[in-house]
Amino acid sequence: MKTVYSIAFSILLLVYFSSCKKIKTTPLLTEPTQVGANTFSCLIAGNPLIARSSISYTSPSVLYQSRDGNAELQIYGGDYGKDPAQNIGIFLRTSELKVGTYKLDSGQELIQAIGQGGHGGYIIRGEGESVTTGYDTGATHQGTVTFSRVDIPSGIFSGTFEMEVYNANGKVIQISQGRFDLKKK
Repeated sequence: MKTVYSIAFSILLLVYFSSCKKIKTTPLLTEPTQVGANTFSCLIAGNPLIARSSISYTSPSVLYQSRDGNAELQIYGGDYGKDPAQNIGIFLRTSELKVGTYKLDSGQELIQAIGQGGHGGYIIRGEGESVTTGYDTGATHQGTVTFSRVDIPSGIFSGTFEMEVYNANGKVIQISQGRFDLKKK
């Protein structure tokens, strides 16, 4: 008799759990793609940032140009629908942009002076569009950007990034699991 109760109880549990609705979860970050989907996301100190535009700003965006014998790429992604707004920027100048990993270890001034390098930044904007706090990569706080697709003719740039940025007061923030899939407009 005990066996009959055990089997009946097992069948009831199976029916109960198979009839439960699955709970949909929203992913923390955008899917990693390589099709020019215009997506950008990352974790900032463990908190997700998914790029979205506002009336004043288009996000994410990519700017590419060839200048003075160098490839110059700027990638921006921010959440302008939040208060405060947040923006991540990646700036890269290299002799040839191709699939691979590049260091983000210079300030923008140094890149302008030496002609090549990589820079990452994070800006928090408060009310009235004034810059509240700016964070940057540098010699001691660095990062990387890895391109999985560089298709200059079609304007598609895809890849991942991570960086450690600091501000003038010495505060350090980790930016991790960054991903982008952008198409130049």
